[in-house]
Amino acid sequence: MKKMLFFIALIPLLASQTFAGSNTNFVIAFTGAKSTATSLIKKADYLSVPLTISSKQKDPSERFAEIRKAQDLIISQALKHPDLLVHKGAISLSPRPTSKLSYSSGGSSKARFHLLTKMKKDEDVYESAIRVRQFIAAIEMPGKSTQALGQLQLAVDNPERYRKELLEKISRDVAFIKSSIGTKGKTFIKGLERPVLVRQVDDRNVELFIHYELTIEMSSQSNPRVP
Repeated sequence: MKKMLFFIALIPLLASQTFAGSNTNFVIAFTGAKSTATSLIKKADYLSVPLTISSKQKDPSERFAEIRKAQDLIISQALKHPDLLVHKGAISLSPRPTSKLSYSSGGSSKARFHLLTKMKKDEDVYESAIRVRQFIAAIEMPGKSTQALGQLQLAVDNPERYRKELLEKISRDVAFIKSSIGTKGKTFIKGLERPVLVRQVDDRNVELFIHYELTIEMSSQSNPRVP
């Protein structure tokens, strides 16, 4: 009996950015071309805005103290807004984390963290960004400290909650592929244990998917359907 393997590799172009907190798992969506046929389109939970605080104090100790003061000020103000979250945890693009605090002897010290604002119903990234910028603009930075906002990105809270729905869709798609090519051969799927990745689709929605590999055995009893 002759057999032929029909192989499909679904490979993401970029990794999602993950925030690993004690009770949260925010994942920032990457931007780029679609890399898988099986996915879910969902509305994003948050808009994530990277915030960098720096100080031009000459003395390193004074710089660190001023940055800490500015950071504490922003956090305390954010606590007054129920739709704002401040995330100071390590950030990784996979798998190496980056430090939230960096400095050099010749330049100003910097602290980096993320502001996340919950996206309201029917609100897009621009409307959410306006609220964040208004919040930051209202804060008077201490001493010689300054703040700068980074690239706006959509974020999802715990994308793993969509795993069951994704696996069910993958199962339906595999059955459809086998039916379309007319084979009753064995099916091998690798990588379903991998994390749920997140890709930004537009100014409100994200695409969730799993990077997996599908191998379908084409036996001599199969009847390939050629269009």
